[in-house]
Amino acid sequence: MSIFELYADKSRHGELAEIFTYGAQHHPKGLAAPTLLFFHGCSGPTLSHEQDWAKRFNENGIAVIAPDSYSGRGINWTEICDLKVMTPWQRSADVLATIQSVLSDPRVDANNLYLAGFSHGAITLWSSLVQVSKQQLPIGLDKLPDINFEQRVKGVFLFYGTCMDN
Repeated sequence: MSIFELYADKSRHGELAEIFTYGAQHHPKGLAAPTLLFFHGCSGPTLSHEQDWAKRFNENGIAVIAPDSYSGRGINWTEICDLKVMTPWQRSADVLATIQSVLSDPRVDANNLYLAGFSHGAITLWSSLVQVSKQQLPIGLDKLPDINFEQRVKGVFLFYGTCMDN
């Protein structure tokens, strides 16, 4: 089971144990783990990439959840990279929805969330930060979820954001 498929399909949330038991010696039973929410680039999730990062973080007691923003929507990654569909200003709703969905997971320390994004994922996170700080809605949302973003998210790591012409 690939880690980036798990949150895309809510019926498979029970399989999240794979993420949280990888490096289980660092996740004492009954204790919620600080969690990194990992957002892929425009070419979509890459199993080896997500697993490598998960391994590194799990070894340090940090869980990793890597949502797939494309497969559940049937989107072709080439359209994403060209910014024709699923712009970062739209995909930023996935960031808020992912935070909201992990708040009730007892394995997640919901007050110690971290965000990381590569390329399109980095610009998506940047968009989320701007939207939340200005109380602006991501495309596709009719209201901001009540997730206490500023209190829960402790850090954001942006890796090589997209270059765009104006």
